[in-house]
Amino acid sequence: KTFIPSMNIELDGAMIEDVDFPGKSLFDTSSILVFDNLLDETLRKRLLNVVKGYPENFEIDKWNDSEYGPDPSRWTRGGLVDVIDEGSEMNAPSCWGLSDEAINDICFGPHPAILEFESKLTKLFHEFIVSRLPEAVLGACVSPLTANAPTHGDSFHYHIDADPLQVPASPWSDIFGVYPNRSRGKPRFVSCL
Repeated sequence: KTFIPSMNIELDGAMIEDVDFPGKSLFDTSSILVFDNLLDETLRKRLLNVVKGYPENFEIDKWNDSEYGPDPSRWTRGGLVDVIDEGSEMNAPSCWGLSDEAINDICFGPHPAILEFESKLTKLFHEFIVSRLPEAVLGACVSPLTANAPTHGDSFHYHIDADPLQVPASPWSDIFGVYPNRSRGKPRFVSCL
């Protein structure tokens, strides 16, 4: 099956240094691609069950999120900090994120639904090597997979999840350097929602 973006939105444009030609700059933007029907209803439900900690083909919710909010056995208020910048307004108040055990489960547990989705991404972007963000990039405190549980009153703003131009000193930056995303010949950082 071929997927063609139903929307391709460019935003957050800026002049950046061209790593191929030091001293020269070029205009670059962040992009949002929307793919309709990338997930069918069955895979969407299986992925949601993985996030909730249920067996993939589980049919009945054990916890009523609508009535009681996020299940405290799986979710932690403040469990997801989306922006590392300490002075950012986005750090207050924190949203519900998965517990450490739940993060370990979705990242390292045997979940065919996650593998199926990753396989779809690999086929969709077949000209690239698609992988999860290695720990060597931002450290062990940032997991390659995560989830949040937005609730009434939570506040969210547009932000950049990860940028190779802003990575800390690490084995990753020692090998690849610090560079603008989408630089030719360098790994690209992509978020998938």
